[in-house]
Parts: sequence; structure tokens; C-alpha cells
Amino acid sequence: MLSMLSRRRLVLKSIVAGVLGLPCVSAAMFPRLSLEDLVAQSEIIAQAKIGRSRTAWDAKHRFIWTHYQLEVTDSIRGAGGNIVVSEPGGKQNGVEQHFDGVLAWPPGKKVLVFLHRTPIGYFRTVGGPQGRMAIGAGQRVYVDLQGAEFAGPAGRRGTPLSAIAGMPLDQLKNRLRVLARELPERRTGR
Repeated sequence: MLSMLSRRRLVLKSIVAGVLGLPCVSAAMFPRLSLEDLVAQSEIIAQAKIGRSRTAWDAKHRFIWTHYQLEVTDSIRGAGGNIVVSEPGGKQNGVEQHFDGVLAWPPGKKVLVFLHRTPIGYFRTVGGPQGRMAIGAGQRVYVDLQGAEFAGPAGRRGTPLSAIAGMPLDQLKNRLRVLARELPERRTGR
């Protein structure tokens, strides 16, 4: 549910776009999640390296999806080996589609991912950008939420993602293994 301030922002953006004759473009809005929320809503939690990508139409030939191959280097919950994460949009046979809230998956980047299965069977990150953390220099974990908009209060129960920024990877993975045992995956009606 959108907060009153978030609704006002969306209305204001629509009015400004209408007055200027521009299409109304808005960033995707995500519910604010804690680390515990991410774990509880994830079918797969894994450290991985991003590989190649490919685009394809969905089964009904309505939407283009870009599928990214992830090489799992450490599975915390779910399958090991390779997994595929999908984002809506891309270019296929001269047709291009764009959607708000889509993550870029640069090849070679090392990440920690929290994934859920969509109703059409594709894996996506839990909570949009909150469900993918970069593994940076010194094996530290970074959450890139820049440009994302969130609905809901900042003070949710659990560990805020800002508290794990810069945490050593091994320390976070140990904590995630404990949480994965304590918080079995709960389906949220996705």
C-alpha cells in the first residue's frame, strides 16, 4: 500500500507530465524489506557470478524477457549449479520493450541474490533491487538501492538493509544460513 506521501508524489508527477505534454514515467515502487523479509520470501539464496544473457518472448508472445545465467558459487538455500534470473524487457526481432524497476545484470559481476519464482515460472529478485547485493572489494557486501522508491515505513521489524552495507561476505552468509533455518520460505501469493 502506498503511503500518503508516495501517492502525492505520483499524482504530482502525473500532473507535471500532463502540463508539459510528456508521458508519465515513474520509477518502480517496492515494499521496504528487512533482511529477515528477504530470507523468508526467498526460494533461492545464493552467491553467484553473472554470466551471459539472452532475450525471448514469453509463452503467449506478449512480452519480451531478458534471461541472465547465474553461476552459483555458494548455495545458502535452494538449488546449486546454474540458475536463470529473468527481467521483463529487451529487444527481440526488431521489437524493443522497456519496464520500470528492471535491474541490469552486468556479466562477470559477483552478487548475492534472493530469488522467488513468479507465477509464470521465472526467477526474479525479492523486493526488486533489495534482492541483489553486490560483492565488492575485500569480499564485502553492498546493497545498491539508488534510484529505487519504497512504500512503507522505514522502521520495519528486523534488520534494515542499510545495517549490512559493507559487511564482510562470510559474516553475512553465516547469518543468512542461520536465518534460512529459522525462517522457512513463506509464499506471499506472487
